[in-house]
Amino acid sequence: MTGGAIVARVAAALAGNYAATAASGALLAVLLARAGMARADAVVAASIVAIAGFLVMLIWAFHAPIWRAWFVLAGIVAAATMLVHLLGPATA
Repeated sequence: MTGGAIVARVAAALAGNYAATAASGALLAVLLARAGMARADAVVAASIVAIAGFLVMLIWAFHAPIWRAWFVLAGIVAAATMLVHLLGPATA
């Protein structure tokens, strides 16, 4: 592995994974709040699930081919962000 490949893989595993986790955690919090859970409880539950998802995606990003890791993580960020904006904030 070259130095550039290592940097790209670490960037995908950390920065890309952080963005994907934040976006999917926000989406899960909105969905849980819309399902009737209190907003604070929805955020806490989504954060707990997101932390577990971060660890799984971190290991996967080091295992998968680098192009696939970038495309999947970027797709998760794009889809989750779009859905959060379409759904809007949950009403109290």
